[in-house]
Amino acid sequence: MDDPKIVKAAEILKQGGVVIAPTEGLYGVSCLASNDRAVERVIKVKERSSAKGLIVAVSSFEMAQSLIDFSKLSSGNIDFMLSMWPGPHTFIVPAAKSVSSLVTGGRDNIALRFTAFLTLQRLCELSGGPLISSSANISGQPPLMTLSDLNAVFGGKVDYILDLPCQGLKGPSSIHDAITGKLLRKGGV
Repeated sequence: MDDPKIVKAAEILKQGGVVIAPTEGLYGVSCLASNDRAVERVIKVKERSSAKGLIVAVSSFEMAQSLIDFSKLSSGNIDFMLSMWPGPHTFIVPAAKSVSSLVTGGRDNIALRFTAFLTLQRLCELSGGPLISSSANISGQPPLMTLSDLNAVFGGKVDYILDLPCQGLKGPSSIHDAITGKLLRKGGV
């Protein structure tokens, strides 16, 4: 049976809300990636430039497929991603034309993570789709790691703070370029 807190957060997300949710190593500000109004709220809450783009978390490769332009990926690129997915690895991949420029920051790619963290997987599944998963911080500031800090900074700005622990990674996910294979950000371990 699902944790009632996860069910509540998923209901809020389905209604267009913004929540703080645990991820592999940090808390993230989340909303449905398909809801432009909610994505705009995430950008505003984080005081983040809309040109930066946002990481999207999915609970399955099937969920990721609608976000990726596979015509620009080789089978080797896909095999590279699948060798590390599911897991705490974000890949920069060509974005499908249907992906909002709010999510991509106006670029033709998207930062995508197929999470293995069960809490985040269930949140994606119960809310009905891919979720924005951007570190819970004001842009340029360090990520907030305690519930008291999250409440102090975001308590009046988001609809719900999912009071469950992160998976245990000591920092953010790694970021790789799916086409070149280049490591763009080393993740926590």
